[in-house]
Amino acid sequence: MEYRGSDREIEIQKSVDRIYVEHRKKLQIFVRATVKNEYVADDIVQDVFLELLKKYDSFEKHPNQIGWLYRTAAYKIKEYERRMIKQREVAMEAESTERGNDESGYSDIEFKLLIKKILSPEESLRYIRYYIWGYSVDEMAELEGVTANNIRVRLCRLQKKLVEYSDLILFLAIITDVCFWGL
Repeated sequence: MEYRGSDREIEIQKSVDRIYVEHRKKLQIFVRATVKNEYVADDIVQDVFLELLKKYDSFEKHPNQIGWLYRTAAYKIKEYERRMIKQREVAMEAESTERGNDESGYSDIEFKLLIKKILSPEESLRYIRYYIWGYSVDEMAELEGVTANNIRVRLCRLQKKLVEYSDLILFLAIITDVCFWGL
């Protein structure tokens, strides 16, 4: 392999190559344990080594260099998960705005407005994330900055609130021919 640059840049490139050869497979195993898609996992490992190349000076001074690699990999995994959650939210939002009116003249939007009168904005978002978009309790806890147990309690309270209004919700779903669960 041909190296270009100053003596220091060539030294860094060679060092990163050596570290890559020594630790790539172990990092791939670590990342693949969390990210099931092997291609995404490989991209994350490449990102770790790109980050190493960019921040080599701080890596070189770090007291636990292998730990630095794994911590960077963990950060890149979290970064990937956040992007996926955001993309899921955007896709679901786009899908929900594409719906039109039903035959009775009531639209999904009107029905959603009723639900939003019953639930607070936070509860509505919590409902949508958990029941519609399929977020896990842990994902929601991270997004809301609370414990998973706290999210479970909030979801339980939300269910109780919806049960209180279930007759009204069911009636409106029937007359508007809109399914509440498809919010």
